[in-house]
Amino acid sequence: MQQMSDAFASDDLRSVPEANWPPIPHPVPKFPDPDDAVIVAERSARAGQREGYEAAWAVVMQLEKEPREFPVNLKGKLIRIRLSGRRFLWLIHRAYKEDVWRRILQRLG
Repeated sequence: MQQMSDAFASDDLRSVPEANWPPIPHPVPKFPDPDDAVIVAERSARAGQREGYEAAWAVVMQLEKEPREFPVNLKGKLIRIRLSGRRFLWLIHRAYKEDVWRRILQRLG
């Protein structure tokens, strides 16, 4: 999520039509050594990370394809906002900046 949300770090996006926002980058884990240079347990952990990256990508892209409406309390008034994948990434980056990944891990326990 951090890699994807970093693409939407600019506060200037608030004044740009969402259709003109950058595309959602496909996240790819980066490892210092190739898979065949690490022990089996590390390869297994990397496989899990790759699956997590793909799962996050799928969730965001589904939201981008089919935006959903969510109720939001704004200054004491309940409103409904339409949330696309890009808008979701922009909002979580605004809220958590470089700590998006840490906040997600905290929520997952």
